[in-house]
Amino acid sequence: MYGEPMITRHISIVISDVARTGKPNVSLRMIDDKNANARPVWESLGKPTYPTAKEIQSMLDASQIVYQPVQYTVDNTDITISLTVMPYGVAMLTVPLDYA
Repeated sequence: MYGEPMITRHISIVISDVARTGKPNVSLRMIDDKNANARPVWESLGKPTYPTAKEIQSMLDASQIVYQPVQYTVDNTDITISLTVMPYGVAMLTVPLDYA
């Protein structure tokens, strides 16, 4: 939010009037200080100027965007999703609006 301090945000999203025939397959992918970020690995390696092949692979592995569990509830035709986004973080939710 413009003009507000950068802090961790706890977010709830409600999607209404979703056709329901089962449990939705909600997925979350994040980029922040802890997810899809090679910097902590690079720092833990001593910030090498010329990393080895093994160190490069470790950093590549740490930079992968992976699916994460996400908390949500289903109430009739509404899905409520709760998540936490760190400062300068990005979250991508995928929610099927008609699920089987």
